[in-house]
Amino acid sequence: MKRRFKFTLFYLFLIYVILVSSFQIVVFNKGFYHKQYAKLNTAKSIGISASDLNKATDVLLDYIVDKRQDINVLVEVEGSQTLMFNQREVDHMVDVKNIFVAVNTIKYIGIIYILIFVFSMFRETKKLNSQYIKFALKIYMIIFGALGFYALIDFSGFWTAFHQVLFTNDLWLLDPRTDRMILMFPEPFFNALIMHVLGTFVLVFVVMYVGAFLLERSE
Repeated sequence: MKRRFKFTLFYLFLIYVILVSSFQIVVFNKGFYHKQYAKLNTAKSIGISASDLNKATDVLLDYIVDKRQDINVLVEVEGSQTLMFNQREVDHMVDVKNIFVAVNTIKYIGIIYILIFVFSMFRETKKLNSQYIKFALKIYMIIFGALGFYALIDFSGFWTAFHQVLFTNDLWLLDPRTDRMILMFPEPFFNALIMHVLGTFVLVFVVMYVGAFLLERSE
Protein backbone atom coordinates (compact mmCIF):
# COMPACT_ATOMS: atom_id res chain seq x y z
CA MET A 1 0.00 0.00 0.00
CA LYS A 2 2.82 2.38 0.93
CA ARG A 3 4.65 1.63 -2.34
CA ARG A 4 1.48 2.14 -4.36
CA PHE A 5 0.81 5.47 -2.65
CA LYS A 6 4.36 6.69 -3.36
CA PHE A 7 4.17 5.71 -7.04
CA THR A 8 0.68 7.16 -7.50
CA LEU A 9 1.70 10.43 -5.81
CA PHE A 10 4.80 10.56 -8.02
CA TYR A 11 2.73 10.29 -11.19
CA LEU A 12 0.07 12.70 -9.93
CA PHE A 13 2.77 15.29 -9.27
CA LEU A 14 4.54 14.50 -12.55
CA ILE A 15 1.38 15.01 -14.60
CA TYR A 16 0.47 18.11 -12.57
CA VAL A 17 3.88 19.68 -13.22
CA ILE A 18 3.63 18.91 -16.95
CA LEU A 19 0.06 20.26 -17.20
CA VAL A 20 0.81 23.44 -15.24
CA SER A 21 3.95 24.04 -17.31
CA SER A 22 1.91 23.54 -20.51
CA PHE A 23 -0.76 25.92 -19.19
CA GLN A 24 1.85 28.55 -18.38
CA ILE A 25 3.39 28.26 -21.85
CA VAL A 26 -0.02 29.05 -23.36
CA VAL A 27 -0.96 31.81 -20.89
CA PHE A 28 2.37 33.63 -21.23
CA ASN A 29 2.54 33.31 -25.02
CA LYS A 30 2.31 36.96 -26.08
CA GLY A 31 1.78 35.94 -29.69
CA PHE A 32 -1.58 34.46 -28.65
CA TYR A 33 -2.61 37.78 -27.09
CA HIS A 34 -1.60 39.76 -30.18
CA LYS A 35 -3.54 37.39 -32.43
CA GLN A 36 -6.69 37.62 -30.30
CA TYR A 37 -6.40 41.40 -29.97
CA ALA A 38 -6.27 41.72 -33.76
CA LYS A 39 -9.16 39.30 -34.22
CA LEU A 40 -11.37 41.02 -31.61
CA ASN A 41 -10.27 44.56 -32.53
CA THR A 42 -9.47 45.08 -28.86
CA ALA A 43 -7.44 48.29 -29.02
CA LYS A 44 -10.21 50.11 -30.89
CA SER A 45 -12.92 48.84 -28.53
CA ILE A 46 -10.96 50.22 -25.55
CA GLY A 47 -9.98 53.45 -27.31
CA ILE A 48 -6.20 53.08 -26.98
CA SER A 49 -3.33 52.32 -29.35
CA ALA A 50 -2.11 48.79 -30.04
CA SER A 51 1.25 49.66 -28.49
CA ASP A 52 -0.44 50.83 -25.26
CA LEU A 53 -2.54 47.66 -25.24
CA ASN A 54 0.57 45.50 -25.57
CA LYS A 55 2.29 47.55 -22.87
CA ALA A 56 -0.62 46.99 -20.48
CA THR A 57 -0.56 43.26 -21.27
CA ASP A 58 3.16 43.06 -20.50
CA VAL A 59 2.52 44.78 -17.16
CA LEU A 60 -0.18 42.27 -16.20
CA LEU A 61 1.91 39.24 -17.15
CA ASP A 62 4.97 40.61 -15.34
CA TYR A 63 2.86 41.27 -12.25
CA ILE A 64 1.49 37.73 -12.17
CA VAL A 65 5.01 36.23 -12.16
CA ASP A 66 6.16 38.75 -9.52
CA LYS A 67 8.45 40.75 -11.81
CA ARG A 68 6.75 43.93 -10.62
CA GLN A 69 4.78 44.97 -7.55
CA ASP A 70 1.81 46.74 -9.18
CA ILE A 71 -0.14 47.04 -12.41
CA ASN A 72 0.01 50.83 -12.64
CA VAL A 73 0.57 51.74 -16.28
CA LEU A 74 -0.24 54.94 -18.16
CA VAL A 75 -2.00 54.84 -21.53
CA GLU A 76 -3.26 57.57 -23.82
CA VAL A 77 -7.03 57.95 -23.97
CA GLU A 78 -8.48 60.78 -26.07
CA GLY A 79 -5.16 62.62 -26.01
CA SER A 80 -4.61 62.41 -22.25
CA GLN A 81 -2.40 60.11 -20.18
CA THR A 82 -4.42 58.05 -17.71
CA LEU A 83 -4.02 54.93 -15.62
CA MET A 84 -5.12 51.85 -17.54
CA PHE A 85 -6.63 50.06 -14.54
CA ASN A 86 -8.85 51.29 -11.72
CA GLN A 87 -8.82 50.18 -8.07
CA ARG A 88 -11.34 47.37 -8.55
CA GLU A 89 -9.18 45.88 -11.29
CA VAL A 90 -6.06 46.29 -9.15
CA ASP A 91 -7.74 44.44 -6.27
CA HIS A 92 -8.95 41.68 -8.58
CA MET A 93 -5.45 41.13 -9.93
CA VAL A 94 -4.20 40.64 -6.36
CA ASP A 95 -6.56 37.65 -6.15
CA VAL A 96 -5.46 36.38 -9.57
CA LYS A 97 -1.81 36.63 -8.61
CA ASN A 98 -2.44 34.74 -5.36
CA ILE A 99 -3.96 31.88 -7.34
CA PHE A 100 -0.97 31.76 -9.69
CA VAL A 101 1.37 31.77 -6.68
CA ALA A 102 -0.54 28.86 -5.09
CA VAL A 103 -0.46 26.87 -8.33
CA ASN A 104 3.27 27.51 -8.69
CA THR A 105 3.93 26.58 -5.06
CA ILE A 106 2.28 23.19 -5.57
CA LYS A 107 4.27 22.81 -8.78
CA TYR A 108 7.58 23.38 -6.98
CA ILE A 109 6.57 20.99 -4.18
CA GLY A 110 5.81 18.46 -6.90
CA ILE A 111 9.19 18.97 -8.54
CA ILE A 112 10.95 18.43 -5.20
CA TYR A 113 8.95 15.24 -4.57
CA ILE A 114 9.69 13.99 -8.09
CA LEU A 115 13.43 14.53 -7.65
CA ILE A 116 13.45 12.80 -4.25
CA PHE A 117 11.40 9.91 -5.61
CA VAL A 118 13.60 9.42 -8.68
CA PHE A 119 16.75 9.53 -6.54
CA SER A 120 15.39 6.94 -4.10
CA MET A 121 14.09 4.79 -6.95
CA PHE A 122 17.49 4.61 -8.61
CA ARG A 123 19.16 3.96 -5.28
CA GLU A 124 16.80 1.06 -4.57
CA THR A 125 16.78 -0.05 -8.24
CA LYS A 126 12.98 0.05 -8.40
CA LYS A 127 11.19 0.02 -11.73
CA LEU A 128 8.52 2.45 -12.84
CA ASN A 129 5.13 0.75 -12.94
CA SER A 130 2.82 1.56 -15.85
CA GLN A 131 -0.36 0.78 -13.89
CA TYR A 132 0.23 3.74 -11.58
CA ILE A 133 0.76 6.27 -14.34
CA LYS A 134 -2.38 4.99 -16.09
CA PHE A 135 -4.31 5.41 -12.84
CA ALA A 136 -3.02 8.96 -12.39
CA LEU A 137 -3.77 9.81 -16.03
CA LYS A 138 -7.33 8.55 -15.66
CA ILE A 139 -7.90 10.81 -12.65
CA TYR A 140 -6.77 13.90 -14.58
CA MET A 141 -8.59 12.85 -17.74
CA ILE A 142 -11.87 12.48 -15.86
CA ILE A 143 -11.46 15.90 -14.23
CA PHE A 144 -10.39 17.80 -17.35
CA GLY A 145 -12.72 15.80 -19.58
CA ALA A 146 -15.68 16.89 -17.47
CA LEU A 147 -14.48 20.51 -17.34
CA GLY A 148 -13.79 20.54 -21.08
CA PHE A 149 -17.24 19.14 -21.88
CA TYR A 150 -18.86 21.76 -19.64
CA ALA A 151 -16.88 24.53 -21.36
CA LEU A 152 -17.83 23.26 -24.82
CA ILE A 153 -21.57 23.08 -24.21
CA ASP A 154 -21.95 26.21 -22.04
CA PHE A 155 -18.86 28.38 -21.83
CA SER A 156 -20.65 31.26 -20.08
CA GLY A 157 -21.91 28.94 -17.35
CA PHE A 158 -18.50 27.28 -17.07
CA TRP A 159 -16.70 30.62 -16.81
CA THR A 160 -19.08 31.92 -14.14
CA ALA A 161 -18.79 28.71 -12.10
CA PHE A 162 -15.00 28.80 -12.50
CA HIS A 163 -14.84 32.27 -10.94
CA GLN A 164 -17.32 31.43 -8.18
CA VAL A 165 -15.17 28.47 -7.13
CA LEU A 166 -11.83 30.28 -7.26
CA PHE A 167 -12.76 33.69 -5.84
CA THR A 168 -14.34 34.53 -2.50
CA ASN A 169 -15.51 37.99 -3.62
CA ASP A 170 -17.23 39.58 -6.62
CA LEU A 171 -14.29 41.68 -7.84
CA TRP A 172 -14.18 39.53 -10.98
CA LEU A 173 -17.55 40.97 -12.01
CA LEU A 174 -16.19 43.84 -14.09
CA ASP A 175 -18.24 46.49 -15.89
CA PRO A 176 -17.26 47.31 -19.51
CA ARG A 177 -18.48 50.87 -18.95
CA THR A 178 -15.88 51.53 -16.25
CA ASP A 179 -13.36 48.67 -16.31
CA ARG A 180 -10.96 48.35 -19.24
CA MET A 181 -9.76 44.90 -18.19
CA ILE A 182 -13.04 43.27 -19.26
CA LEU A 183 -12.61 44.97 -22.66
CA MET A 184 -9.07 43.59 -22.90
CA PHE A 185 -10.25 40.09 -22.06
CA PRO A 186 -13.89 39.61 -23.07
CA GLU A 187 -15.52 36.18 -23.00
CA PRO A 188 -14.49 35.27 -26.60
CA PHE A 189 -10.85 35.85 -25.61
CA PHE A 190 -11.06 33.45 -22.68
CA ASN A 191 -13.06 30.98 -24.76
CA ALA A 192 -10.18 30.82 -27.24
CA LEU A 193 -7.63 30.63 -24.41
CA ILE A 194 -9.39 27.76 -22.61
CA MET A 195 -9.86 25.81 -25.84
CA HIS A 196 -6.17 26.32 -26.62
CA VAL A 197 -5.22 25.09 -23.14
CA LEU A 198 -7.51 22.05 -23.40
CA GLY A 199 -6.05 21.22 -26.82
CA THR A 200 -2.57 21.34 -25.30
CA PHE A 201 -3.70 19.09 -22.45
CA VAL A 202 -5.12 16.55 -24.92
CA LEU A 203 -1.74 16.44 -26.67
CA VAL A 204 0.02 15.95 -23.31
CA PHE A 205 -2.35 13.12 -22.36
CA VAL A 206 -1.82 11.37 -25.70
CA VAL A 207 1.97 11.57 -25.37
CA MET A 208 1.88 10.32 -21.78
CA TYR A 209 -0.48 7.46 -22.62
CA VAL A 210 1.84 6.40 -25.42
CA GLY A 211 4.70 6.57 -22.91
CA ALA A 212 2.72 4.44 -20.43
CA PHE A 213 1.98 1.91 -23.18
CA LEU A 214 5.66 1.67 -24.12
CA LEU A 215 6.58 1.34 -20.44
CA GLU A 216 4.07 -1.48 -20.07
CA ARG A 217 5.54 -3.26 -23.09
CA SER A 218 9.01 -3.08 -21.55
CA GLU A 219 7.95 -4.52 -18.18
